[in-house]
Formats: sequence, structure tokens, C-alpha cells
Amino acid sequence: MFMAPPLDGIPRDIAAVADYAVYARRRLDDNAWAYLDGAAGDELTRENLLKQATNISKVSLPLLLPGITVSVSPTDYSTFDTFKLAKFDGKTWKFFGENISTASR
Repeated sequence: MFMAPPLDGIPRDIAAVADYAVYARRRLDDNAWAYLDGAAGDELTRENLLKQATNISKVSLPLLLPGITVSVSPTDYSTFDTFKLAKFDGKTWKFFGENISTASR
């Protein structure tokens, strides 16, 4: 899978969320893009939106750090259960240590 380099900031030609689609399409794998671009299909009901949004399991996205995944269930909306610590050095954020998991063991 092609991994585009991370963005250093918001590109100048992005003025609205819809403008980000061009950048997102280049950076997401096919499954992630399909979900973001139309997982609910034409059934745009509250029930279907909740069904789609609350059944995401261990999705790894290129915009996340390695080892960080997204999971959402109907009973747990917390999204992330793994974190990475970072420290601001005066110019930028520097990551340190291993990923920290808060998942139930």
C-alpha cells in the first residue's frame, strides 16, 4: 500500500471539508476510502448511520501512527484504546516510548 508522507499543515487549497477528499483519497487504502466515501450507501437513515458508525473494528488508517487502530461498537464509543506519548520540544512534537494500550486484558 502506498503511504503518502504526513501533511505538515493544512494545504492552502483546502477551504472546506469537501476539499480534503482529494488528499484523503491519495492517503487512504481502498477499504478506508470506501467506508468514508459511502459506507452507508443510499440508505441515509439514522439507524443505518449508527449501524455503520458503531461497527468498526481495528481499522488501521494511514493518518494514524503505526500500531494505532480505530474500533467502535454499539456498547463502546471510545474509538481509541492505544496511545503514544509525545513531548513538545519548542518547535515540534517528538514521540517517545512504546504505544500504551488501555484495552481490557
